[in-house]
Amino acid sequence: MDNKIVSTTYAPLMPPYQIIKYGKQVGMQIGTLIATTQIKGDERHPFKIETHSYPVVTYRNKATASKNEHLFEKYFMEGVVWDRIELNEVSTICMSDSHLPWQEFIDMLWSDIWRSGYQSEPSVNLFHKLAEFGVQIDTIPPGIHEVHIQTYCGDEKETMVRTSRDDIMALNVLFTENDQQMADSISSQIMSYTMSFALSHNRPEYKWKLKFTTDEYILKPLVELLNHPKKKRVMGSIQIYAVQPYEDE
Repeated sequence: MDNKIVSTTYAPLMPPYQIIKYGKQVGMQIGTLIATTQIKGDERHPFKIETHSYPVVTYRNKATASKNEHLFEKYFMEGVVWDRIELNEVSTICMSDSHLPWQEFIDMLWSDIWRSGYQSEPSVNLFHKLAEFGVQIDTIPPGIHEVHIQTYCGDEKETMVRTSRDDIMALNVLFTENDQQMADSISSQIMSYTMSFALSHNRPEYKWKLKFTTDEYILKPLVELLNHPKKKRVMGSIQIYAVQPYEDE
């Protein structure tokens, strides 16, 4: 007997909702689509089924949407089925009504790097995305923060330069013999933080400064460049969703 779909069931969820992530996809799970499949049994159990659960998400939280402005250019897409990703494959970032201390946000970035691959850049844009879902995140405390630059090598051969997990920022760049190139890459990641703050209408970049330090001799020239940059920091990039034209009828 060939496998066939017996039924599909949609199970709506109740708030607070989970903010979930898989790869670069981030959504607020508002329901679950359950597909039940009849499979071939045996003499003892002639009837068998297997189930697959797929998250149903929205890309904005309509409960936090402004009632005083149009939503034409907002990216809601409520009711999207992640039909290639099952529930047991996603990571849960937090709940839709969460209020995260800053260091919890940083710890989450490191957990995401651990799952994505140790060479991955921190997904700093999650600060802005979580704000769109209504999640509150405490910003960087004011003052001078010391960050520790160190080398790290995982199971693969490439060596990374990164901050300590307990530092105020998660920074992770590929090690090269070009100190200026590494300094530019680190500066670009720092700018990604400040740009995310600006997009979320929060500008704590004027209240804090970073002081870089290292215990590794090979990284001392890099630390010197970071503490005394020879050129302006590189501006981070912003992802913009383009509004597609209507198709001809």
